[in-house]
Amino acid sequence: MRPSRNVLQASKDVQKSKAYDDMTGIDRPRNAAIDMGDGFPYTRGTIPSPEVLGIGQNISSSVFGALSIVAFAIFVYSLQWGPGAPPALVGGWFGPLAWGFHVASWIQKKNGN
Repeated sequence: MRPSRNVLQASKDVQKSKAYDDMTGIDRPRNAAIDMGDGFPYTRGTIPSPEVLGIGQNISSSVFGALSIVAFAIFVYSLQWGPGAPPALVGGWFGPLAWGFHVASWIQKKNGN
């Protein structure tokens, strides 16, 4: 049986990563915890605790979800003004804000809050 295209591509990606490590002399452990300096170790595939949200740790996922939708709506509305217009300059900040609220909602939902 032939391996699927995705398996072959993943194998090539791993080989490229190993080749890069060999070329640069970097020996990176795979799936090791990363210390971001905030006291919370991050490991690929784990869900962060609500404490990473700081003052938002007690806010429910539904509130973060609603804030995400409102911020995204403001962002999309501001796009109609065109680049450089004052509403677009202010509204442009709501796109990344909507993404942040979305991630906070996901963290709270996965932690049962």
